[in-house]
Amino acid sequence: MAVEFGSFTDPRDGEVYKTIKVDGQEWLAENFRFKCRNSSSLDNDEANDKKYGRFYSGRIASMVAPDGWHLPTYDEFLKLAEALGSKKRVDLASTEGWEELNGTNSTGFNAQPLGYCEPDTSGSSDRVTRVKSDLGKFHAKGQYAAFWTSDLNEPTPNNHSEFCTFNITTDKDNPDEEIYPKEDCNASFITTRFTLRLVRNAETYEPQFGTFTDERDGKTYKTVIIGKQEWFAENLSFNAEGSKVYEDNAENEKKYGRLYDLEAGLKAIPEGWKMPDRKDVKTLVDFIAATANTTKYQVAPFLKSKEDWNIDGFFEGSDAVGFNALAAGIGEAYKDGTYKFSGLGTEAYFRTATSEKVNRLWERELDFKEPTGFGDYDLMSVRPFRPYKAPAGTKKTTAKAKTDDAKPAKKCATKAKVAENAGDTFTDSRDGEVYRMVTIGDQVWMAENLRYNVEGSLCVDNIKKAKAFGRLYTWDMLKNIAPEGWHVPSVEEYNQLCEFVRTKYSESLGKVVLRSASTNWPIKDRGKDLVGFALEGAGTANFEKTAVDPKFLGKVTNLWTTTEEDADLAYSIATNFFHDFTPSPGGKQLFFSVRLIKDK
Repeated sequence: MAVEFGSFTDPRDGEVYKTIKVDGQEWLAENFRFKCRNSSSLDNDEANDKKYGRFYSGRIASMVAPDGWHLPTYDEFLKLAEALGSKKRVDLASTEGWEELNGTNSTGFNAQPLGYCEPDTSGSSDRVTRVKSDLGKFHAKGQYAAFWTSDLNEPTPNNHSEFCTFNITTDKDNPDEEIYPKEDCNASFITTRFTLRLVRNAETYEPQFGTFTDERDGKTYKTVIIGKQEWFAENLSFNAEGSKVYEDNAENEKKYGRLYDLEAGLKAIPEGWKMPDRKDVKTLVDFIAATANTTKYQVAPFLKSKEDWNIDGFFEGSDAVGFNALAAGIGEAYKDGTYKFSGLGTEAYFRTATSEKVNRLWERELDFKEPTGFGDYDLMSVRPFRPYKAPAGTKKTTAKAKTDDAKPAKKCATKAKVAENAGDTFTDSRDGEVYRMVTIGDQVWMAENLRYNVEGSLCVDNIKKAKAFGRLYTWDMLKNIAPEGWHVPSVEEYNQLCEFVRTKYSESLGKVVLRSASTNWPIKDRGKDLVGFALEGAGTANFEKTAVDPKFLGKVTNLWTTTEEDADLAYSIATNFFHDFTPSPGGKQLFFSVRLIKDK
């Protein structure tokens, strides 16, 4: 296989590296040597850097790559070895320095037996995050070469304390022995220091931007489409009660937005947007990892802004997906009502709300120094988002963002078309229940929630409301729940409904267009039911899951879909305090309503 040779200059320090390009991958052909904290020179002598590169802790290794490059996965190392023509250790090993058996370096990989470095921890109270000395003790020189990968050692995913390394040893008794498969690779604690090889990102992602104007205060925000999500590309700055500005400085608000506690953050979300929950964050991180051909633990540089970060001068990101995460800091409340602000220029924390039970919210945050970490501070930044689906025939990476410059949706004053060729009602032969139907676009829907009495399902203790609200079901009850000719819809089918309605109306779907105008909603919350869907606030179950909770009747509703997130979560279409008829993952044990759609 042809190998192309080249070079790369790191713009941060001017260091020039040899590169090789083979089988679609471009690699540094020598060890990385960018100087930063938590890194060491071989034998603590910087004169060795040019020949041997530097040694980095696992945490720093995940963040030190220059723009356009990343820390390889173990599989990428394996792919490189195969492309170079041999997976034999001696063919990957350098021709000098090995105690057991010098390599042939026939592949040109030139793995040098530099061993590893244990950092100098004297005077440090936290070995994981506060070891800043460039000095260290070196071990196993001449015995093996080890390179950090971006693969987490799965037995300890919550601590992120161990990452896998790509190791090469030589054995005079087994000179033809091949490198370890991934399942047998070694894992090392993140403070240990190893050498680095970097690989260029597989492709360039072109962010697609738009704008959104908040009608409440007239502020216009930049937005960006990332995969199937549309995000604010700057921090929210709506002045909700309880929100604060970092050190009450107007310039900070202009650049960084405001900081919010959970209650203020939920109030500040504009209509049509939502505060992300942990699953939404996972979707964002997983998409970036897949796009960049890296792991979810290495996405921080793709999300962080190119400037503004001030941690030893090299933690700026590439902002490759347009998220532009600024280091806006956090606020911590004191008992006397004052706040302490910290982290400006060094930390970005974004509030999320995970609603596993409708009436209980957990505060969460996303720290882009370590993007899978969750914690809690009193005041944090907020980034609204909403689901996004590219128009038919549009590629994901070239989808255009929605903008306020687009022509407003044309309103349609016609009434909903009654279902043809099926009459205007449907009678369930199993129990005699009669349901109104409505045709919306080319879909035929029941215009009422399902009332079929499945064992374990719940219903309000009021005959009139029971007919309006229907029954509540867990996700596992959905199997065979529909009568012949009907089925529980998928998220995709609800998306089709929403796309059709949005071509005719510009108002909120869940709060105006699809919501019923009945007295089952409080006066101020009644909708217009413009297409006859008649969405009702059927609520959910109480904590004990033994009855419908009256506190949520007329206030929230979730409609189950057949679309699963994983073994424990499935999607419902949510309309509640911070959702506007949008897909939202929830535990399959929750009790939600069901709308049926007619088979085609």
